Amino acid sequence: MAIESLRFKSDREIKKHFAICCTFVAAMILVPLILEIGIGSWWQHYMIESGFVITIFLLAIWPVF
Repeated sequence: MAIESLRFKSDREIKKHFAICCTFVAAMILVPLILEIGIGSWWQHYMIESGFVITIFLLAIWPVF
């Protein structure tokens, strides 16, 4: 029963989810860097936001599996 519920994703679907992942990760990395440039404490904010990067990445890729 569990095996029947599994379905293989097409290459197109996998590429779509991969593109979404890359977009979110790039946005979550670049936005804090751009906003915090010149302030001097951007690294602390970057480390906090990296938790969001991991969360968004996992939320974006889970449909692939």
